[in-house]
Amino acid sequence: MEESTSLNRILPASETRTISFRGGDLVRIFSVQEIGTAVRSIELTALAYGIGLHGIMGILVPEVVEPINEVLEIPRDYEIVYFGLMGYPDEEIAQRFPSLNQVCYAEKWGIPVTSNLT
Repeated sequence: MEESTSLNRILPASETRTISFRGGDLVRIFSVQEIGTAVRSIELTALAYGIGLHGIMGILVPEVVEPINEVLEIPRDYEIVYFGLMGYPDEEIAQRFPSLNQVCYAEKWGIPVTSNLT
Protein backbone atom coordinates (compact mmCIF):
# COMPACT_ATOMS: atom_id res chain seq x y z
CA MET A 1 0.00 0.00 0.00
CA GLU A 2 1.24 3.51 -0.88
CA GLU A 3 2.15 5.91 1.89
CA SER A 4 -0.33 8.80 2.14
CA THR A 5 0.92 12.30 1.52
CA SER A 6 -0.04 15.20 3.71
CA LEU A 7 -2.41 16.43 0.99
CA ASN A 8 -4.65 13.39 0.86
CA ARG A 9 -4.36 11.95 4.37
CA ILE A 10 -7.17 12.37 6.87
CA LEU A 11 -5.75 13.48 10.20
CA PRO A 12 -6.92 11.89 13.42
CA ALA A 13 -8.49 14.28 15.92
CA SER A 14 -5.35 14.26 18.04
CA GLU A 15 -3.38 15.86 15.18
CA THR A 16 -5.88 18.57 14.24
CA ARG A 17 -5.79 22.17 15.38
CA THR A 18 -8.45 24.82 15.57
CA ILE A 19 -7.84 27.65 13.12
CA SER A 20 -9.26 31.04 13.97
CA PHE A 21 -9.64 33.77 11.40
CA ARG A 22 -9.01 37.38 12.32
CA GLY A 23 -9.99 39.37 9.30
CA GLY A 24 -9.62 42.98 10.34
CA ASP A 25 -8.48 45.19 7.47
CA LEU A 26 -8.18 42.25 5.06
CA VAL A 27 -11.92 41.62 5.24
CA ARG A 28 -12.54 45.30 4.51
CA ILE A 29 -10.16 45.28 1.54
CA PHE A 30 -11.74 42.16 0.05
CA SER A 31 -15.23 43.54 0.67
CA VAL A 32 -14.37 46.74 -1.19
CA GLN A 33 -13.02 44.67 -4.09
CA GLU A 34 -16.24 42.68 -4.20
CA ILE A 35 -18.22 45.92 -4.27
CA GLY A 36 -16.19 46.93 -7.32
CA THR A 37 -17.24 43.74 -9.06
CA ALA A 38 -20.89 44.36 -8.20
CA VAL A 39 -20.70 47.97 -9.40
CA ARG A 40 -19.18 46.82 -12.69
CA SER A 41 -22.16 44.48 -13.19
CA ILE A 42 -24.58 47.32 -12.45
CA GLU A 43 -22.68 49.62 -14.81
CA LEU A 44 -22.76 47.14 -17.69
CA THR A 45 -26.46 46.42 -17.18
CA ALA A 46 -27.26 50.14 -17.00
CA LEU A 47 -25.26 50.74 -20.17
CA ALA A 48 -27.43 48.19 -21.99
CA TYR A 49 -30.40 50.44 -21.14
CA GLY A 50 -28.64 53.62 -22.18
CA ILE A 51 -27.96 54.73 -18.62
CA GLY A 52 -24.55 56.14 -17.77
CA LEU A 53 -22.72 55.51 -14.48
CA HIS A 54 -19.72 57.53 -13.39
CA GLY A 55 -17.87 56.58 -10.21
CA ILE A 56 -16.19 59.22 -8.07
CA MET A 57 -12.55 58.35 -7.47
CA GLY A 58 -10.90 58.62 -4.07
CA ILE A 59 -14.03 57.96 -2.05
CA LEU A 60 -12.01 55.97 0.49
CA VAL A 61 -9.73 58.96 1.13
CA PRO A 62 -10.91 60.91 4.19
CA GLU A 63 -10.33 64.32 2.54
CA VAL A 64 -12.70 63.32 -0.26
CA VAL A 65 -15.41 61.50 1.66
CA GLU A 66 -15.74 63.73 4.74
CA PRO A 67 -17.35 66.67 2.87
CA ILE A 68 -19.71 64.23 1.13
CA ASN A 69 -20.70 62.68 4.46
CA GLU A 70 -21.31 66.16 5.87
CA VAL A 71 -23.48 67.37 2.98
CA LEU A 72 -25.50 64.14 2.81
CA GLU A 73 -25.67 63.90 6.63
CA ILE A 74 -24.38 60.33 6.64
CA PRO A 75 -23.84 59.05 10.21
CA ARG A 76 -20.20 58.64 11.28
CA ASP A 77 -20.62 54.91 11.88
CA TYR A 78 -21.37 54.35 8.18
CA GLU A 79 -18.75 54.21 5.44
CA ILE A 80 -19.26 55.04 1.77
CA VAL A 81 -17.36 52.49 -0.30
CA TYR A 82 -18.75 53.58 -3.67
CA PHE A 83 -20.20 56.86 -4.83
CA GLY A 84 -21.44 57.29 -8.36
CA LEU A 85 -23.61 59.43 -10.57
CA MET A 86 -26.16 57.61 -12.69
CA GLY A 87 -28.57 58.87 -15.33
CA TYR A 88 -29.52 59.22 -18.95
CA PRO A 89 -27.08 61.34 -20.96
CA ASP A 90 -28.74 64.37 -22.52
CA GLU A 91 -26.29 64.72 -25.37
CA GLU A 92 -24.15 62.60 -27.65
CA ILE A 93 -20.46 63.04 -27.13
CA ALA A 94 -18.05 61.89 -29.81
CA GLN A 95 -15.04 60.57 -27.99
CA ARG A 96 -12.16 58.73 -29.57
CA PHE A 97 -10.22 56.43 -27.33
CA PRO A 98 -6.60 55.60 -28.11
CA SER A 99 -5.93 52.22 -29.64
CA LEU A 100 -4.66 49.49 -27.36
CA ASN A 101 -1.12 49.60 -28.74
CA GLN A 102 -0.91 53.31 -27.84
CA VAL A 103 -1.55 52.72 -24.14
CA CYS A 104 -0.44 49.13 -23.46
CA TYR A 105 3.00 47.62 -23.75
CA ALA A 106 4.16 44.02 -23.99
CA GLU A 107 7.16 42.61 -22.15
CA LYS A 108 8.82 46.02 -21.63
CA TRP A 109 7.89 49.69 -21.64
CA GLY A 110 7.65 51.04 -25.18
CA ILE A 111 7.11 47.72 -26.95
CA PRO A 112 3.56 47.99 -28.35
CA VAL A 113 1.06 45.19 -27.90
CA THR A 114 0.53 43.48 -31.22
CA SER A 115 -3.19 43.03 -31.42
CA ASN A 116 -6.03 43.84 -33.74
CA LEU A 117 -7.98 45.35 -30.82
CA THR A 118 -8.65 49.08 -31.14
